[in-house]
Amino acid sequence: MDEVMDEVLINNKTYIIGKLNARKQLHVFRRLAGVFIDFIMNYKSGSIMENIQNIKDIKLIIDALAKLDDATLDYVIDHCCAVVKYRDENGHLFPIMASNGRFQYEKNLSMMDLMQIVAEVVKANLKNFTNTDRQTSNP
Repeated sequence: MDEVMDEVLINNKTYIIGKLNARKQLHVFRRLAGVFIDFIMNYKSGSIMENIQNIKDIKLIIDALAKLDDATLDYVIDHCCAVVKYRDENGHLFPIMASNGRFQYEKNLSMMDLMQIVAEVVKANLKNFTNTDRQTSNP
């Protein structure tokens, strides 16, 4: 992880969100587009539950996740978590995934923690894609 995109506090643990390379950003976006990208792009820092407006939002997220096959969900989780580091209480940084693709701190992550980490990575890495204030040059 070279470039830091954001630092987030999830369940009283600090995670450093790194940058996916452009190719991985595109592949992650492609897998999530049309599924629940609207929720992620409007997601604010804080817990996922704080961002869910009502029961309808919960149903949309559950329905969207149910549409993803295991390989797609694993792809998104693995690539997003590959750019995340955990900061311990002494300030040391540790990747949450080993170079072999296995989680190093899985026992310390709840399902909601993992969902929030993935959402934060997607949000940080795709925010420029949805920025409508970009200036474009005319050829």
